[in-house]
Amino acid sequence: MQKLSAENLDSVFSHLAAYRKIFVAYSGGVDSHVLLDLLVRFRDMRSTDITSVTSKDDMPLEIFAIHINHDIHPDADQWAAHCQQICAALKVKCLVEKISVNTRLAKSNKESLEAVARKLRHQALGEVITGYVANAIVTDEHTNDVDHNFDHCKVALVTAHHADDQAETLLLQLLRGAGPKGLAAMGCTAQFKVAGWSPAKLGYVELLRPLLSYSREMILQYAIDHRLKWIEDSSNLNLTFGRNYLRHQVMPPLKNNWPGVLATLHRAAVNCYESNYLAEALAQTDLAQCKAYCSGNGNGEDNNATGARDTLTISKLLQLDSIRQRNVLRYFLQQLHLPLPSRTKIEEIQRAILFGTGDTQLLIQWQGAEVRRYQDCLYAMSPLASHDPNIVLRWDDVTVPLVLPHNLGVLCAKNLLVYDRLNFISSLSTSNITVRFRTGGERVRPGGSRHHRTLKNLMQQWQVPPWLRDRIPLIYQGDEIIEVVGYCACIAVNI
Repeated sequence: MQKLSAENLDSVFSHLAAYRKIFVAYSGGVDSHVLLDLLVRFRDMRSTDITSVTSKDDMPLEIFAIHINHDIHPDADQWAAHCQQICAALKVKCLVEKISVNTRLAKSNKESLEAVARKLRHQALGEVITGYVANAIVTDEHTNDVDHNFDHCKVALVTAHHADDQAETLLLQLLRGAGPKGLAAMGCTAQFKVAGWSPAKLGYVELLRPLLSYSREMILQYAIDHRLKWIEDSSNLNLTFGRNYLRHQVMPPLKNNWPGVLATLHRAAVNCYESNYLAEALAQTDLAQCKAYCSGNGNGEDNNATGARDTLTISKLLQLDSIRQRNVLRYFLQQLHLPLPSRTKIEEIQRAILFGTGDTQLLIQWQGAEVRRYQDCLYAMSPLASHDPNIVLRWDDVTVPLVLPHNLGVLCAKNLLVYDRLNFISSLSTSNITVRFRTGGERVRPGGSRHHRTLKNLMQQWQVPPWLRDRIPLIYQGDEIIEVVGYCACIAVNI
């Protein structure tokens, strides 16, 4: 490994040439303090090379340190003040964000302290970046300041992950039984999600890890050589945390016996990354072959009222061997942004869902997701909320959208049409309108039909999955159904 020094900044920050605004995840610990110090030196070195600003690419580098106060340690507020003092000395703006880890932890009965802190920290980092960039764009609208123009903001988040972090992460994931995706290496560049920032940017900024090829020892030596002052968090010595145990109890003897262990584990992580890349490429091909659209209305049209979504065709899944089935199932769930199940659950899906009989209504659940089968379709979704089909909602003003309970959506009158006695489409009358749900025994006369049909038989004909049949809104005028939302308008005798 090349020595970490202030003399090879161009090598350390080779990925930063295109960026004008750098946000640093700054805890105040030795790793992030060394990163910040190096970035300031890089900024100052580059600013001396710019004698005049002739284009957007010549604008000076701006550095913003983001300190997340987890509000866990008794000295957390002092640490935040320390970070602000350091940043003031380095002429870096320090953005401090306080999060309530203990509050979130008290509400969670399954997540660990580390997991909760990590989620809240990532969320807070995204919100700080989002807020700052949004303010910069608003300012630009009034000042026409080209440096704050959105298209040329060139924002990146920089973290102090290093080679030891890479090795520890791989070992932790290995001990958790992770597959190639979990064991894959952290890259020097990645994408960091900042939801709601901008549709044009898909809610992502670049995430850079310039210290990834340097060891913890190199970073510490740099801090000592340059007499930096950093925060020592006593919780880093708590061996009840898995990462700390690996850091203090496992890695030292590994390094003593295998001096090249960091490079070896990094190589293993890169191999896993490449294996996962190939597995996902194969999954994309298989998914294209197995994907179906079981819309629930028998005509292939989109139907938001029933919660219809992309599904998989089971008969096509069964044409794949078991390994490719598991591979495409994981990829399918990942594309739906659902939590991935354990291998045991995946195998349960294979046994129960894929090999169940066609009309069997089977359900496999795990935290945050569930998979169901109806006919030849496999459905994956977030767990359905509880639902009372006996509820009756008054809709006195149909010009105002009606919010349905239990996450069932919003009804807008512009989509509602009814048939009169002569089968002409007319505007919806606004008198005595209610929204109800199927409880059993309902009969309707679809527009264009001469006969009444039971709603049960119609839903079977429309191939509505059974778990959705009592969640489809029914528009009533008085005691008559005038529309089955998303499926048909009905002839009401008493219009």
